[in-house]
Amino acid sequence: MMIAVDELPVFLSKLLAESDGVERVRRMLDWLRSIRQACGTSPPWLLCGSIGLDSFVDRHSLSSTINELQPQTIGAFDEETAVQCLHRLANSAPYTLHLTADVAREMIQRVGWPIPYYLQLMFHALVELPQAQRSQSYPAVADIEAAYQTLLGPHHRSHFAH
Repeated sequence: MMIAVDELPVFLSKLLAESDGVERVRRMLDWLRSIRQACGTSPPWLLCGSIGLDSFVDRHSLSSTINELQPQTIGAFDEETAVQCLHRLANSAPYTLHLTADVAREMIQRVGWPIPYYLQLMFHALVELPQAQRSQSYPAVADIEAAYQTLLGPHHRSHFAH
């Protein structure tokens, strides 16, 4: 078993916006720390966020609340791993999409930073591309721009907002 808390810095930012925000954030982080210390190393904790928790607490002079944590940076995939990720998505239920290496590389190029979240967003935009917008040789490099433009539309803004 593992305890994972995703987007903790986003939650803490919302607390920060309330009255006595810094104190509320400090109490929350102290409370989480007391639970971790009471439990020891079992179960392990994973505190995640697209905004770094370490930079968040440093900015608000709260570093002492997490000084026992060990930061782990998860960077972008290299191109080969990103292509493999897209191929796995294309061949996993409920999809059976013939995705060429050229199409996968174009998807990687369009997302710019090949982290799993962005690759999955681009993949799903391609899969959900309306029939009328698909090329005759779908999925093709030409379809990637249409899928990308879909992601830039108002229905997907929440995926990129913090």
